[in-house]
Amino acid sequence: DSRNISVTAVNSLPTISTTTTPLGYTEDDGPVAIDPALTLGDLDDTLFDGATIVISGGTVTEDRLRFTNQNGITGSFAGSTLTLSGQATIADYQAALRSVAYENVSHDPSLTTRTMAFTIDDGSDTSQATRDVTITALNDPPQVMITVTALDYTAGDGAVAIDPGLLLIDLDDSVLTGATIQISAGNTAEDVLAFVDQNGITGSLVDTTLTLSGTTSVANYQAALRSITYENTNLTDPDNTTRNVSFTVTDGTDTGDNSRDILVSDPNRPPTVTATVTNLAYKEGDGAVPIDPALVVVDTDDVNLVGATVVIAGGDPAQDTLGFVSQNGITGSFNGTTLMLFGISSIANYQSALQSVSYENVSDDPNTATRTITFTVDDGNDTGFDSRQIDLSLSLIHISEPT
Repeated sequence: DSRNISVTAVNSLPTISTTTTPLGYTEDDGPVAIDPALTLGDLDDTLFDGATIVISGGTVTEDRLRFTNQNGITGSFAGSTLTLSGQATIADYQAALRSVAYENVSHDPSLTTRTMAFTIDDGSDTSQATRDVTITALNDPPQVMITVTALDYTAGDGAVAIDPGLLLIDLDDSVLTGATIQISAGNTAEDVLAFVDQNGITGSLVDTTLTLSGTTSVANYQAALRSITYENTNLTDPDNTTRNVSFTVTDGTDTGDNSRDILVSDPNRPPTVTATVTNLAYKEGDGAVPIDPALVVVDTDDVNLVGATVVIAGGDPAQDTLGFVSQNGITGSFNGTTLMLFGISSIANYQSALQSVSYENVSDDPNTATRTITFTVDDGNDTGFDSRQIDLSLSLIHISEPT
């Protein structure tokens, strides 16, 4: 006698095994493989159809899962879930899941432990295993962003803000606890830093080091640092060494710093022209006479002048003439009361030019009022001037007309 036995196959669940100890992740680590030792198995299947990896316990604003498509398996990450699709061998899915990486993109991450749930699908059933990820935060030092170009400072400018465009950033702190501003390579006898206490921040200056104290917001410290001024108290001949002003800020744990140069220059010194003290005595009929052959022109910080004027006042434009012959790149133009000299030329050349300027009275009946001749020289930035007088007298000799 016999009996039939019907055998019904039952799908065996896929197996997945993860590392039991948590993965330690430190802020700024970048993408880190969650479980390079993960293993997969299946007693009655050689292919898997898909998998999911889900993050729980974290926050979607900072948690990321990274995966690179491989071996016919493609990944799609949305919210807190990475979905893998595509039929592939168990070995290929094992390699794919081992490559899945976790990354935290925050500079101030939540320290809550994340749980990574791996689920594998053989087309009929699924299995799941998890691994925890613990988060360690790092303090991000504050950042000081400075204007790249140097500050141009001319002696006499007074107190000038060093960097009104300075920026402060702290990615994981909302307050700062102090700052130091220091001048290097300068001259302590003439360099001055200044700060007005504000928003809970007080300043203390010792030589060329300014220390700011007080716990307050990053924005308040930014405003404070922007307000700090530099002044050079030597108004005539400052030390021209380039100053480097360093800004260092602290969040109580770490510091950040940056610096800006200050280029200190002398003020422009105007040229000087010095006329002979005694008056020039001019007599009718003298012809063209140099007004001041001993005139002196000086400029202590320029090698060239760009122009000059010679102005006659107190006389009669119909009688008075100023004469000049162009020379050494300097040309002249006379309009009745003013002789204008043009052309970039050396100080010595301008001195010779002005020494050669002549006065002539062309009248047979001159106005005898004293004339004042004013010499002005121009270095392109400033002018200097001086004047000389001309006394006119009538000839005592009467020349009779022939009969």
